[in-house]
Amino acid sequence: MTETIEDFIREGNAQLGAGAHGSACLAFCRALDLEPRLAAAHYNLGAILLMSGRAAESLPCLMTAAMLKPSSTQLTIALARALLESGYADRAAATLDRASRDAPDDAMLRELTGQYPLSPAAAASLDGFANRVSPAQGDASFQRALAAFDAGRDEEAFALASELIWVAPRSLPVWKLLSSAAETCASGEYAEMCARRALAIEPQDARAWTNLARIVRGADGRQGDAERILRRGLEVCGPGETLAVALCDLLFGANEPERGVAVLDEVEAALSAPSARLKRLRAAALENAGVFDEAEAHYRAALALAPTNPEIISAAAAFFDRQVDIAPLQALIEKAHADGIDFNADELRHAEARLMLRTDRPEDARASVLRAMELPAAPDQVRSRYYTLGRIEDKLGNYPAAFDAFQAGNALRETVWETHGPCDHTVTTRRIESLQRRLAAEIESGRSAIEDREAGPGNIAFLVGFPRSGTTLLDTILRSHTRVSVIEEKPILNRALRNVVSGVSGDETNFTEEWLDQIDACDPAQLRASYLEQMAEYAGEALDDGRIYVDKLPLNMNRAPTIQRMFPRAVFILAGRNPLDVAISNLVQDFSPNNAMLNMTSMARIDRLYDLSFSLWEAFEVWRKPIVERVTYENLVEDLEASVTPLMRRLGLEFEPAQARYFETARGRGRINTPSATQVTQSLYKTSTERWRNYAFAFEGEDSARLRAWADKLGYRLD
Repeated sequence: MTETIEDFIREGNAQLGAGAHGSACLAFCRALDLEPRLAAAHYNLGAILLMSGRAAESLPCLMTAAMLKPSSTQLTIALARALLESGYADRAAATLDRASRDAPDDAMLRELTGQYPLSPAAAASLDGFANRVSPAQGDASFQRALAAFDAGRDEEAFALASELIWVAPRSLPVWKLLSSAAETCASGEYAEMCARRALAIEPQDARAWTNLARIVRGADGRQGDAERILRRGLEVCGPGETLAVALCDLLFGANEPERGVAVLDEVEAALSAPSARLKRLRAAALENAGVFDEAEAHYRAALALAPTNPEIISAAAAFFDRQVDIAPLQALIEKAHADGIDFNADELRHAEARLMLRTDRPEDARASVLRAMELPAAPDQVRSRYYTLGRIEDKLGNYPAAFDAFQAGNALRETVWETHGPCDHTVTTRRIESLQRRLAAEIESGRSAIEDREAGPGNIAFLVGFPRSGTTLLDTILRSHTRVSVIEEKPILNRALRNVVSGVSGDETNFTEEWLDQIDACDPAQLRASYLEQMAEYAGEALDDGRIYVDKLPLNMNRAPTIQRMFPRAVFILAGRNPLDVAISNLVQDFSPNNAMLNMTSMARIDRLYDLSFSLWEAFEVWRKPIVERVTYENLVEDLEASVTPLMRRLGLEFEPAQARYFETARGRGRINTPSATQVTQSLYKTSTERWRNYAFAFEGEDSARLRAWADKLGYRLD
């Protein structure tokens, strides 16, 4: 893979010669990722942009090239042309005049100076392209620009910073500020070129590297470039907290926790003292890996190192908010108030609102989250605040307002994680369509893929269903039995398959057709052995023939044909619920972002995923005739024992009284890794049935037509 400066420059020149200006720019940018002060690459970028009619965007590049190589007539002329085409005729003339005075024997400069003479007024006010002003004037203007940016007045900050580049053209803070403001007020390309100039001014500034990486990461398909920038920054600046945090955030966000942890190990080993921010990152990595006790220990260690740091407190609050026991969150928020922490910093006001909601103070929670909404924040933080506002409005019975808040949060989720992020919701739907085609081909052949229906153990079951159909409630009821172990939402199947056929990594929905072909061709016994090995690892014990092991992962319903090949005797526990209740429950959830959950951001997406999933399941069940035990949410809340007893008998067990007290099991778990955590710690209630009627206005269009059809087919009343 092309990774050296020389290779990137060679690639850029080749693309430029072929007239592929976009590819050439990208190659030169990648060279600058590795060497920010490469004059030739800055010049080539500026020249391409200038030739493309983008003179304003070329200016940071050409200013930098001229700064790095001031004696070059070619660079000076290119910069003067860019200034002229950007509407800065006096600055262009002043640039040529100064260069001509520095190189009086240069005939070309003398000729151009004659064509573009410098007026006396311009000569009095300009020194080259820069203004003649006192440093104090520049400082005052910068403070105004910075205050505007911090207050969220991006356009004002952009306008002020755009003038400041002529006052302090080599000021690192000015160019960093301009690049950040340009992200919202100009273009991503201009923001990137400004950030590259900032980095060229001071390559030892860690925040200049992270600023550039953040901007590049926001462009489609450039996650790898952002990683390259941050890794090079660590090489140039040395191991440090700022760059390590940015790189780990990037890797964790790309679902590559192992690589992120490797960065943490390397940087922490090089630091002379422990870092609270790195402790916080390691805690997040452990949390994502499901190692909650260790995660909590690291959050507490981070708090001990930085007890008044709003960022650390906010992260710990988010962790404690996901626990069943509310006491740690309450203690944390109360201590922060007692310590006089500014609750307008980071996500503290939002954390306070979530605590108020959990302690049944919705009016106070609304006031607090509305205050949080007024504070500057990253788009992903704003997204989370909208979901909290929606939950509060729902609690207060303000359903249209709640729906608007959820829609705003979902729109931001799509923008942050799909439009400008690593997710693609169509990966999931395309996978299901592929699985439908494979099953259809099997059905057309008339030959079932199940050759031996007695193969494999009979003590493995799969708890599946569309998300928010009651799978977590069933999980908790099942695990309350003395002879049942439930493995909750772990990638057992995916890892087992990958151990047999490598080549797939990352999101569980990221399957290629070639990989699926190889899985279909595998001996089921080999796949089964790999699965049982993974199940034992996640169960934390050697599998016991006297116990039932339940793999709970709702959307494994779409992998049922493969699962049944491996385990023909397995029981599929299908959780069912009114499709309209399912839809609204998914729409209002602040799910962890991945390809599959990006299908829950609009009614149209949910409608399509539900229809694809159940169409595949229906065809599978009719053709393959698997062992299926259905449990509907509505029947479960009406009569738990009557609903669960047939399932337990299907598993070869009897219903136990402790299963009726499932909420005691839930409270004792400490943490439940799904959005249903708070519900399953309570005794059964019926307020979640027919909940869709509060949002009936959302089910009137074509975007929910298939959901309504399935509801009718399954016998749910819609009138």
